[in-house]
Order: sequence, then structure tokens, then C-alpha cells
Amino acid sequence: RAGVLGAGQMGAGIAATLLRSGMSTTMVDVNPEILEAGSSRARQLATGRSKSKTGQADDAESARIASLLTTSTSPAPLSDCFVVIAAVTENEAIKTGIFEALAGVLRDEAILASNTSTIPISRMARSWVHPERFAGMHFFHPAQRMELVEVIRGEQTDDQTVTALVDLSRRLGKTPIVVRDCPGFLVTRVLFPYLSQALELLLEGVPMDAIDAAAVQFGMPTGPIALYDFIGLDTVLAISRVMAEGYPDRAQTSPLLVEMVRLGRLGQKSGAGFRKHDRNGSRPAADPAVESLLRQYQHQNHAEGHSPAQEEITDRLFLPMLLEAIRAVDDGIVRDPADVDVGVTLGLAFPASRGGILAWCDSEGAGAIIDRSARYEYLGPVFHPPASLPRMAGTKGSFRAPTSPATTVTMPLGPVS
Repeated sequence: RAGVLGAGQMGAGIAATLLRSGMSTTMVDVNPEILEAGSSRARQLATGRSKSKTGQADDAESARIASLLTTSTSPAPLSDCFVVIAAVTENEAIKTGIFEALAGVLRDEAILASNTSTIPISRMARSWVHPERFAGMHFFHPAQRMELVEVIRGEQTDDQTVTALVDLSRRLGKTPIVVRDCPGFLVTRVLFPYLSQALELLLEGVPMDAIDAAAVQFGMPTGPIALYDFIGLDTVLAISRVMAEGYPDRAQTSPLLVEMVRLGRLGQKSGAGFRKHDRNGSRPAADPAVESLLRQYQHQNHAEGHSPAQEEITDRLFLPMLLEAIRAVDDGIVRDPADVDVGVTLGLAFPASRGGILAWCDSEGAGAIIDRSARYEYLGPVFHPPASLPRMAGTKGSFRAPTSPATTVTMPLGPVS
């Protein structure tokens, strides 16, 4: 039996994935209304692949799914779970408070996994009585559809816990990658410079449609401004604060993002973010209020009407992403650079036609990436190549070559199978 703590969108998606695999699942949320809505959503998502010719979920399948799901507003029923996945809000104080409350509930051998995109696992493990059985299990939204799961090993996480979570991920039909703990782990750490540069371009006067168009032309399914509205600006703000704390030399919280959240412009969930959204699923529309706000910031920055070529926009978005991915490899966050390409392809929809972000670097050549990054070094450390990249250029190495200096991992990640 598995437990899911939190019945919001992510919790419902994770529960649906567990149910679909045939696992008995206990879903807990202290809010009865959220619990009712979340459990109903989980059942609906779990039966979504078993439709009769009428388009309705098969009665037998619905009954089977219902029999596997238990709900409670109390954590007590989690006592018989071998693993509990905490899918609560991305707030460290809230998470650690919940973990402390679970100490007298879960059995000693149970694994507690936090579904988190950014907050360091080792830090949260301090609030848990068995840090060796505490790890991160980062599902991607929507959890019932996205294939990737990051299994995050904290400083004290033991091999058995990592192996169990990898095995669970595979049972759920997911593709797991094991990553070492750091702010943002792998995927969010690589994503954040991309999102940050999109806001910098906006503040310089580049139209949001031009920014999104450059990303789509590169091969992304959607642009970074549209992605802000999908993720939720409040969620990105929480991520940015963790990243700014973890990487103060190259990650900052944008004042524009702070102001947008203050105004209640959270994206699709609130009906308005950088663009306007309606509940009918119509195409997002430009919002004069945002355009006015952007003009204020652009005027302050003396940057109205900047119109760079698409190539420059593309470089501004994707070079920082690539350089951060290389830093993650150099830091030993993954055991194999190939995991980076799996992570960005499955987790961020980086264009599969390019083979992944490190494969893209190999195809462009390390020397060419260094030369292109040098054009933007005046914008700060986010464009400064890691030391391994010039070494790679000098030896004409690649990330696929086992002797490449950039592939050296300094910390073993433990078994993954």
C-alpha cells in the first residue's frame, strides 16, 4: 500500500498513477472539500484509459479503482503504507511541519518521499526521524501523463531507499533518473535560467510573442512566457527564491515576477498571467494591463522597443540552460551525462530531434558554444562557461565520450536498478 499526502492537482495525479498500476492507495488531506475533489479526480484520471464504446469508464474498472482507494482527513491510515509521497505545497516550513507530525504515524521501515521541484532534500530530512529513508520523488505536472520522475538522493538517503523508489517509478510506467541533492535538483535547475532570461528579455522590451516564437522555432512545444502561465507565477516565484538562495551569483528573483504575483496574476489558474485565459480553453489573449506594466519597467530600464534577431533570442534562452546543465554534470548531480538529456527531453519537452541539451552541445561543438556565450558575458555569470567546456573544446571531446573531462562524476549516486 502506498500513501499520498495532499489531494491537490499533483496529489490527485500521483494517486491516479498509483491506482492505475493496481496499487492500494491511501489519500490524505486535512481539508475535507479538497480531499473529496482530489479523490474524485484521482478515480476519474485512473479510469481514463479504460473507456467503453460509449465513452464512459467501464463499470467494472471503476469499481476496481474505487476498491483500491482509501481516503482520510487524518494521517492515521498511513501507518500501513510502505511508502508515503508528500504532495503538499512547495513551502519548506509547511512541508517540514507535516513531516514532523508524521513521526508517530508511519512505521519505522516506511519510506517518506517528498514530491518537490526545488527545495533541498537533505535540509528537509532534518525534520524526519529516519533520514536514511527520506528522499525526493519529483513527479512532473500532470503526473498521470508525464513520464519522468526524478529520484533525489539526500546526504543520508540509503541505497535501499533509492532502489525502492526507482523500482516504484518503473512499476508506475515512469522513467526514473537518480540525481544528487542540490537546489532545483537537475530539471528545475536547468529550467530556471531559461525562464529567467525570458523575463530579462521582456524587461529589455522584447515582445513576449517574439520570445515564445523563438523557443517554438527551436523546437519547444511552447514558449517560456506561455510556460510561466501554465506552471503558475506563484510557483515560479517560490522556485526562484530557492534558486536565488542556492546560486546567488547567477540566480535572482525578478521584481517583475514579484509584482505579477502581488497583483494576483498567477497564470491559467487565476485566469490571468502574462496573458488572459478563459475557462473555455480559447487561445490566450494579450492583456493591455500587462503591456502597460511592462512599459513601466522598460522605461525604468531605458529599454523600450528592443528588437533583437531571433538568433539572439534563441541564444539568450538556451545557452544559459546548456551552461547550467554542464555545471550540474561537473557537480556530479547525475552519474551519467545521458541522464541530463533524458531529464530535459522527458521533463521539459526539450526537442527530441536535438537528442537532448548535451547532445545539442555536441552537435554544435564546445568551441562554438563558448564563442556564442562570449557575446553575452556582459549580462553576467549565467553566460560564463564552466571550466570543463574549454577543456572539452581543447581536446575535441564530447559528452558522449567516456574520457571527456566534463563527464567526470565526483560522487557515486548508488544503485539505480
